[in-house]
Amino acid sequence: MMRVLLLCNFLLSVTVCASPLKTEVPMKRKIIEIDVKNKTLMDFLSSLQGKRKQAILKFHEEYLDLISSAKGSKSKHQDWPGGYQDHLTEMMSMGEQMYTLFSARRKLPFTFDQVIVVSYFHDLEKVFKYTTGKEIDKPDWYARILPERGITFDSQEQNALKYIHGEGPNDYNPDTRVMNELAAFCHAIDNLSARMWYQRGKGTGAKGALKDED
Repeated sequence: MMRVLLLCNFLLSVTVCASPLKTEVPMKRKIIEIDVKNKTLMDFLSSLQGKRKQAILKFHEEYLDLISSAKGSKSKHQDWPGGYQDHLTEMMSMGEQMYTLFSARRKLPFTFDQVIVVSYFHDLEKVFKYTTGKEIDKPDWYARILPERGITFDSQEQNALKYIHGEGPNDYNPDTRVMNELAAFCHAIDNLSARMWYQRGKGTGAKGALKDED
């Protein structure tokens, strides 16, 4: 486990002018301590709370061979066998740290469990596409197949699953906020893994984020 101390400035330094004299008002700082634990994909899933936990673990066990061998993408990020679960674990690991940091700033309107669930299912089609070559109807899995297995998504999660890759040209509206807060958060961690650390994290899904040696 690594321990990270973050020095956060919640108030900017202010210069107050009073005649020819200047008084510096010091910044108010807060130390936030984050425990960065060596978690695998299974560790994150096992930490879930609520009635759908067992259904998700059962799904994971059923498709584990495919999940652990699928690539993260065709060529743009984590494009090695097993890269799919590495990408998910990278998202959850960064998400856990960001959730802790952001929560210290102000209360978030979603739980970290929701972040785990959205991250886990957001690229579901790749489980099949990059192993068996099968194409699935992902919206149908979200709306029918997974609920039949006891895995349902609330309205926040449905929005996040739909817009985790951003608002497309047909969805963007200058007068309406389409992407919700959970979607924005998950979009950020997905993009960080896929576009900033696109060739990093090999083996993290099975070994944990701190075992990244690439």
